[in-house]
Amino acid sequence: MAYMWIPGNMARTELLFRLWKPDADEKIGFGILRVGHLVAPHLILEPDGAYTVFARYKPNFRKDPYVPVAPDIAIEVITPTTHLPHLNYRARLYHAGGTSIFWVIDGMNRAVLEYRPNTPVNTLSGEALLDANVVLPGFTVAVNDLFRD
Repeated sequence: MAYMWIPGNMARTELLFRLWKPDADEKIGFGILRVGHLVAPHLILEPDGAYTVFARYKPNFRKDPYVPVAPDIAIEVITPTTHLPHLNYRARLYHAGGTSIFWVIDGMNRAVLEYRPNTPVNTLSGEALLDANVVLPGFTVAVNDLFRD
């Protein structure tokens, strides 16, 4: 089986690393790659990356086969088979489940689509800032900083 390199996967990892803040004295949440999250009764979505604050859920991965709450921040990476209507639908599902921010990384265009509840989708690129203050006070990162040459 051949694997395809997807532009944006490294940006997703960089974003989760920054959200997790490995140098912080006290962490307020956890970042995780490709694990299912319960966003509604009987509906589990598996984002490419997710960040959840400990106040909502403390992970017990030996016991729980999935995270029983929607993530506070969900992250997806656009692939060649991604369809915009599907992303819009997933955004509605995440927001209905309690997700505050849904970031979609577009590696080909070095941009991030930002979905927030009751707000039109926003496309950010260059020096535009991703702002996660509603989840992590003080957290911002420039979109350019996620993409390494």
